Amino acid sequence: MAFITSITEKITLQKSMAIKFRALFTLVVFFLLTKLSAQNFLVKSVITDKHFYNLIVKNGNLYFGTSAGIFVYNKEIGDLELLNASITSQIDENLMANAEKIISTSTQYNYLLPSYYQNDQNQHVFYDSKLFIIGLGTLFIFSESFYNLQPYFSVRAISKNYVGSYGGIFYKGNKLEFPKSTDGKIKEFANNTFICYGGLTHIKDGVQTNYQSETNYEFTIQNRSYGLARDIEEIDDANYLVFSTTGVYLFNLDLLTVQLIEASKSSTPFLVNKETFGNKLAAIYFYNEQKLVKYGVSENKTEIIHKFDTAINCIITISNFQVILALDKEQRLLSYQLDLNTKKLKENPKVLGEFKEIKAHSLASSANFLFVIGDQGVDVLDLNTNQRYPNVISHEMNRLAQFNSGDTLFLGGVNGLYRIASSDLKSHLSAMEEKKINKSSNDLLTSPKLVLSIAGIFLLLTGFWWIKTQQKKRNLVNLSPVVTKEHLDLFIREHLSTVSIELLSTHFQLTVGELYKLMGSNKPGEYIRKLRLEKVKALRAEQKTLGEISATTGFSVSYLKKI
Repeated sequence: MAFITSITEKITLQKSMAIKFRALFTLVVFFLLTKLSAQNFLVKSVITDKHFYNLIVKNGNLYFGTSAGIFVYNKEIGDLELLNASITSQIDENLMANAEKIISTSTQYNYLLPSYYQNDQNQHVFYDSKLFIIGLGTLFIFSESFYNLQPYFSVRAISKNYVGSYGGIFYKGNKLEFPKSTDGKIKEFANNTFICYGGLTHIKDGVQTNYQSETNYEFTIQNRSYGLARDIEEIDDANYLVFSTTGVYLFNLDLLTVQLIEASKSSTPFLVNKETFGNKLAAIYFYNEQKLVKYGVSENKTEIIHKFDTAINCIITISNFQVILALDKEQRLLSYQLDLNTKKLKENPKVLGEFKEIKAHSLASSANFLFVIGDQGVDVLDLNTNQRYPNVISHEMNRLAQFNSGDTLFLGGVNGLYRIASSDLKSHLSAMEEKKINKSSNDLLTSPKLVLSIAGIFLLLTGFWWIKTQQKKRNLVNLSPVVTKEHLDLFIREHLSTVSIELLSTHFQLTVGELYKLMGSNKPGEYIRKLRLEKVKALRAEQKTLGEISATTGFSVSYLKKI
């Protein structure tokens, strides 16, 4: 980082090309190494292809004075459009060139910008639910977000005080020397902390002990390996269930003994929930090889609660364990009801939806919201209304990287740590619904379909009136000769360059239906085109020019070049 700073400090501000280079270089650092926001703002875009002088809001529109002309922000497409290329300077409220110094500047949102931009007064405005900032000629566009993103290199595990990532494991912001990374859970219990990184790290009173094989990095006790540790759950201060790639084990921390509870051959078992009576832990529920299993703590025995018909990726419980939500390998969300008499799951689960679009792999809940998490984003389901909100976060998220703290949910993704307060999410979803209602109302009033429908009805009524009028004329004054197919064919050939269905109908006082009936199997439009193409072929054989062929057939020159 110091190397980057020393280079950029040598670039002079007087040279416009150098400014752009430095800006682009600093922006790379901005996106990769700095925290994007202290509040809930996310960078949507950064525009550096022109120099931005100032911004003006007038009559509900947002205008920019730039080195490439005056631009206006188009809310429909979310982009800038050129309005006037002749004015390439700062502009005033009348959208005219104005060289006077801008006075409406501040440093209020400078913390959002890269360090290079933070020492100067910048212009900003809120418009269309976005924050626009002009700093040193560069335009930054931020969107207000219901979540806060703290950048890390791919967050894989989260606990109250720890963040585990591929870039290291951090305790209250300080990086541990070991383990170097993790893709398993980090658990902080009352007196003990564990990091499941393949091996198992135990931390107590600042003393760290690592239980791992030196050869395969598996969870190892007394020179015996028990698979790669992925999660751990506390029974009491001395006893823990360890979930590894080879099964579920009872681990006694004091005696350093390990007992197999249930082996796994095809997939890694995972924790579902635990059951307490009063302050005493009674049971721990886990999933293993298409089974929901109950481990009775006092009995030290397992009991199969349910056998699933398909492999399950994730399970969570809601409504005090009366409802179990499972995400299967097909990315379907299944809802199972608990039979209170048998304490088993009822058969025939309800399918709440498919989540293949986001390649769902995990579930989490906070307040009354269910989060369906995947490789291509996060969908939210309101458990009170069953309303689904797709892709509320459109970033790649990681498995096992979820942590609840009160009404706040933390998620880990490839871009870092996401903090979501339930109140912020609720406000965001309400705003989305209000915006959708307003848009629907506006769309209804300005809908092309509505306009076309009204116009269509008008045309139909007009056409009906015209047809009846023409029929009356023919019935009252039968002066027109009987029209035959031969009449139509002769007229088409004589007026090949200008003829159309409308012209035929008008000339012979026929309805379109009558016209089609007379033409038989030769549909009028297709027949006209066929004759024109035949004429083109004949004229080309006669070495006629494109202009001559166009005048004779009615085809444009540009079209003739294509056929």
